[in-house]
Amino acid sequence: MKEDSILEFHQVSFRYPGAEKDALCDLSFSVRRSEFLVVAGESGCGKSTLLSHMKKNHIPFGKGSGSMTYISGWGDRIEIEEMEDLESVSKIGFVGQDTDGQVVSDKVWHELSFGLENLGTPNDVMRRRTAEIAEFLGIKEIYEKNVSEISGGERQLVVLASVMAMNPEILILDEPINQLSPRAAREFMNVLRQINRELSTTIILSEQRLSSVFPYADRVLVMEAGRMIDILPPSQLGGLFETYKKEHGKNLAIFGAIPAASRIFLETAKNKEEGMPVSVREGRSWLQKEGPRIFAQQKKQEEVKKERLALEARELSFSYEKDVKVLKKLNLKVYEKSFLAIMGGNGSGKTTLLKCLAGILKPKVGKVKAVGNVAYLPQNPRSLFTEINAEEELAEVFVSYGTGESLKQEEIIKRVNQMLSDLELEDCRKQHPYDLSGGQAQRLALGKILLTDPNILLLDEPTKGLDAARKKTLAELLGRLQAQGKTIVMVSHDMEFAAEYASHCAFMFQGDIVTAAKKRSFFLENLFFTTETAIMTKGILPDCITVEDAVSAILGGAYE
Repeated sequence: MKEDSILEFHQVSFRYPGAEKDALCDLSFSVRRSEFLVVAGESGCGKSTLLSHMKKNHIPFGKGSGSMTYISGWGDRIEIEEMEDLESVSKIGFVGQDTDGQVVSDKVWHELSFGLENLGTPNDVMRRRTAEIAEFLGIKEIYEKNVSEISGGERQLVVLASVMAMNPEILILDEPINQLSPRAAREFMNVLRQINRELSTTIILSEQRLSSVFPYADRVLVMEAGRMIDILPPSQLGGLFETYKKEHGKNLAIFGAIPAASRIFLETAKNKEEGMPVSVREGRSWLQKEGPRIFAQQKKQEEVKKERLALEARELSFSYEKDVKVLKKLNLKVYEKSFLAIMGGNGSGKTTLLKCLAGILKPKVGKVKAVGNVAYLPQNPRSLFTEINAEEELAEVFVSYGTGESLKQEEIIKRVNQMLSDLELEDCRKQHPYDLSGGQAQRLALGKILLTDPNILLLDEPTKGLDAARKKTLAELLGRLQAQGKTIVMVSHDMEFAAEYASHCAFMFQGDIVTAAKKRSFFLENLFFTTETAIMTKGILPDCITVEDAVSAILGGAYE
């Protein structure tokens, strides 16, 4: 182990009660002082379990072995499980996935001081410390506000600030940007970089959206099935990806979540051992140096078909409060068998629009016309759950919606089993819906509304909480539904997913649809609200909006 380590894990294994396999398997590594370490791996690989073992009061109940050591600035070595409670709280900060569950106070300023109060900090010191952290993290404007009045991104910053007020040496974050918009995620990551660079705080972070965190990382710890595959700087992961693919005949599970520049490099570069680009800037630089210069590729002419409307909104206006319009004379057309992705910043009115289209909210002005029945998947999938396990949750649909009256019990069981299989939830059939992970709950809720056999699906952030592999599974399912004649409308911040799988895209701003078009035109004509690939390849490769577009252009193009 290195002398500059602040955490050391040696042959750490762990198994949850009743589990057949270890959640962590013989992990040995060190975390360097002042390092920014990203823990990467697919859902269920053990990331959250690993992070929980880094703080005494977060270590889960179960059977474990090995040693986990914290090294103080003076060189004292203390086993994490043996740290004094006050020392653990003050030296190691933890921000979990459910930030709403971490908030314990009604006012922002009180939330910032809560941890300090528990440490017995004098009032004058507490006041100074909370003022300092509010100024440092740029949240002084909301210092006096109620926590219920601030946005999700601001609430995330408040939770972070409450932890940083205690001045920890190590800051651990479990998927902190998973539920944030792209803009809020960028702002949050910039704050973390500021904490890391200016305060020298060691940061250990797990995340599904690796494209958003790779540019900030000093090293990446790659996990699979509870084991550590390697720990390397992100730019040096090219060789690991190539070796893994040769040995296993497939890409690492995290491949689909890494930056577009990295994926294009791995698919096209001859020498994977050279520095792998991990940002748009590095990707453009690599393309301009190594990429094709001449292209004979012709633009594909899109086949023009007569399309029939499945859903239409005319002059929609809606307000939650008097004189505060959330939707402003909005017009929207959605065509049969299409997949429309509606994007825009937080507060632009996307969720309100979906609820109006679903009939949950009644617009003050305007009309909604739908051909066939409509089903709505909310942002919080658990709001749909009423039963004691996943299997019964799906079967309940046939009772509540009356669709099972003409079906035999054997047919209902068959349909439930098929849906569990389609959603990769067979192993979770007996689990309580509230015990499922965020991604699993999202898929179960989707399965529940699909069993109602809707003509039109309205999905609010369906990729939230899903890793790259599960996103692909969802996309394949949605593709099959389109082929069956279903129309899909999705609200999402996930531009890469929309560019890959949607047929049409729309952009909302201040309660109105600013633009709506077929996806390729949408992303190519946008300057800022577009994909990493579109920005990276603009002026170098023709008409590329996805990684697959760029790979095809490079491999099929002419080189100097």
